[in-house]
Amino acid sequence: MRKFYLITNVSGCTYWSYKVGREAASWLSPMLAMAVKKYGDIYVNRNGGWMNAGAVKTVHKVVEQEDFPVEA
Repeated sequence: MRKFYLITNVSGCTYWSYKVGREAASWLSPMLAMAVKKYGDIYVNRNGGWMNAGAVKTVHKVVEQEDFPVEA
């Protein structure tokens, strides 16, 4: 199970992401592992894009499930 966060970023876009930090960097792709090492916690969306935690403006909802929630 993984926690998914429905977030709005500072640009105003809203979508589901999961959060990863240094403790999970070992199973990430090399690119994401480098981002975690440089920025700390990051949020990864279903397309593999990411942002650092400072770019999250609002967390609207958190769910725990196996895969990304269905977009509404």
